[in-house]
Amino acid sequence: MTSRLLQPPRPMPPPVPGRRLLRLLFPALLLLALAGCASAPEFQLEGVDRTLTPARAVQEDPRGERVFWGGTLAAVHNLQDVTHLEVVGYPLDADGWPRLEAEPVGRFIIEHRGFLEPAKYAPGRAITVVGTLTAPLLGKVGERDYRYPVVLPEQLHLWPLDWQQRARPNVRFSIGVGIGIHR
Repeated sequence: MTSRLLQPPRPMPPPVPGRRLLRLLFPALLLLALAGCASAPEFQLEGVDRTLTPARAVQEDPRGERVFWGGTLAAVHNLQDVTHLEVVGYPLDADGWPRLEAEPVGRFIIEHRGFLEPAKYAPGRAITVVGTLTAPLLGKVGERDYRYPVVLPEQLHLWPLDWQQRARPNVRFSIGVGIGIHR
């Protein structure tokens, strides 16, 4: 019986071409991929009433309250010294992303001091604001009179055009059995 210790060592397998290069590039590629992931900006939410919606603000007129609202731009109006962004409000998730699959929670105006380019702040773009409520404005939605709560922005974030695709990975994990019938 031969002892394993007395056997000659087996030869090492030949190196795989590019393995060393892959080992060096993998961490760099991983960091690059993570850097490309969209992340939400950090909003300053001290003193914000998260329960106050635009629809409720129209009824209560809570001037001076800090709000954290967002939604999609409906219109942009550049006046002499300010720009009014008309927003269809939607609930926000914890990071400030408008949840467009939910029901709208009312309209509001963001009153930004100075000029904002209408081509950039185009209707349909998603936006989030942290700011203070001021006096409401009377306007119209179609032919109907509408009282808009007005937000003076402290933080304003216009989401990238492809924010919905980049922001949420389309990966789902589940356990179970499923049957699909396709016609």
